[in-house]
Formats: sequence, structure tokens, C-alpha cells
Amino acid sequence: MTIPSDFGFATEAREDDSETLTPFPVYIVGKPTRRQAAHFGSVSSVVVPADSTVNQPVSVLQRRPTRNQAIIYNPVSAVNAPVILNNNPAGLVNNPPQGYQLDSGMQIKLESQQPVYAVTGVGIAVVTLGVIDESWETEDGY
Repeated sequence: MTIPSDFGFATEAREDDSETLTPFPVYIVGKPTRRQAAHFGSVSSVVVPADSTVNQPVSVLQRRPTRNQAIIYNPVSAVNAPVILNNNPAGLVNNPPQGYQLDSGMQIKLESQQPVYAVTGVGIAVVTLGVIDESWETEDGY
């Protein structure tokens, strides 16, 4: 294959006055932008106890800087109880608790590294939440 030398490629002259390409090393500097599945995932159940006189926040998700996404699901049950979610447990000890109300049969998708805590509403029975947590592998393999 003959390529004109004005394209700026590395070339070497041959005896028959044609030029051939000379291989040179290529380094990939960036990371791929194609969406791939998360490296790690966990599925768990979190029991949020019934509220007494003082709200006791339960940890649903811990802080995870490599989190891809997390889904918290409040399944439909005989109780049909809502759960209050907040990334700060201090907001959940108020009466009434402050945060996002996740009603029975609903789910929420989170794409942040913040922790999540939960309490049930006043006078509500025990609620079991379903949690799916996915994360990426870090540079050092953890």
C-alpha cells in the first residue's frame, strides 16, 4: 500500500521509490464510555421495627463511593405500611419523622454514595424492605 508522505504518517523509503508505513506504539489513555454491568451486587432484606415512643433509625444502605445504583423496595403486605427514608438519621428522630415517604408497593432508585436510614410511621407495625445494591470495582481492586 502506498501512502503519500504529506499525511504525516511515519514512513520509510523503499528501493522501488514507494513508501511503507512503519508501526508505532499506541496507548489508550481514557476509559471506555460504554455502559457495562456493575462488578458487585447484593440483595438483602432490612427489617424496620415498629415505632414506639422514640424513632430508632435503621441503616438500609451504608455510604459506598463506588455505588452504581441501589433500589429500595417496600413490598405490599398485610400491613401496607409506609416507611420514611432519609440520608441523615437526625431527621428521622423528630416527631413526625422528616424524609421521603416510601409507600407500600413502591420502590426508589438511588444513584448516589450517601447512606440511607429508615423508620416506620407512628403506630405502624414492622416493615421488611427489599434492597438491591450495585457497585463498581475501584482502581485498587476493592
